[in-house]
Amino acid sequence: MDEVTKADVVRDAEYYYIQESRSYFADCGISYHHSYLFYGPSGTGKSSFSAALAGYLGCDIYHINLASGNINDSALHRLFLGLPRKCVVVIEDIDSAGIGREQVPQEDQARFMDPLELDLDFNPGFDQMNRKWNKSSSVAITLSGLLNAIDGNAFQEAGVGMFKRLIGRAMCVQNPGITTEQIDEWAIEFASKVPANTFSPAEIHNFLQGCRGDAAKALREIGAWVAENRTTASTTAGSEADTEDVESLDASHPFTPGGHEA
Repeated sequence: MDEVTKADVVRDAEYYYIQESRSYFADCGISYHHSYLFYGPSGTGKSSFSAALAGYLGCDIYHINLASGNINDSALHRLFLGLPRKCVVVIEDIDSAGIGREQVPQEDQARFMDPLELDLDFNPGFDQMNRKWNKSSSVAITLSGLLNAIDGNAFQEAGVGMFKRLIGRAMCVQNPGITTEQIDEWAIEFASKVPANTFSPAEIHNFLQGCRGDAAKALREIGAWVAENRTTASTTAGSEADTEDVESLDASHPFTPGGHEA
């Protein structure tokens, strides 16, 4: 990973823990978590960087290897519910854990261990339990289950609703003179600039998070974002990453609710 990207991730993670960021998440009704996707060949420093980031932030670090044990969606969700408020969780090998959208057969569900018997592979530097997983059965994690465990719940609001939620609330708090009618107009204008059936709600959510409390920025930049991501999606579909990189799952950038860099 290049130094510029590393510095950007560290700055982004630092911003996440300040009170201003916590208040923004609460004001917008967003689940208070922050996620990154690191990808690249084995040995390129993904886990090492995660450990270094946790140490820098003063957080405990937990490792979950989806390919090494017997775990299902319910168990994964239970594990996340038991995590401390401030920590770093590294989910290993999500690309080789048999993740899919299929329903798990009832006879297979019966073979899964109780969630309380599952183990988070805790970093040896911390005083935590380290029970072994039963590896007799295959992993049964669905993509939606993994994302819901991280997010806390599925995000299914449309463009207008997301604009009001992520942009409108912050603007109303900062500028009491702004009316709900103005927010409604901006939200409708924003939604009209996004082509139907092209981007997922999560992708729109990602974009809006980078325009916190700044309707003008969202309306000004959405056109270029649509054009760029349309092109990127069409040219990179089906390709595999062969170099290490990082992308934020929820793309929260270190900006204040007013849209300025912190």
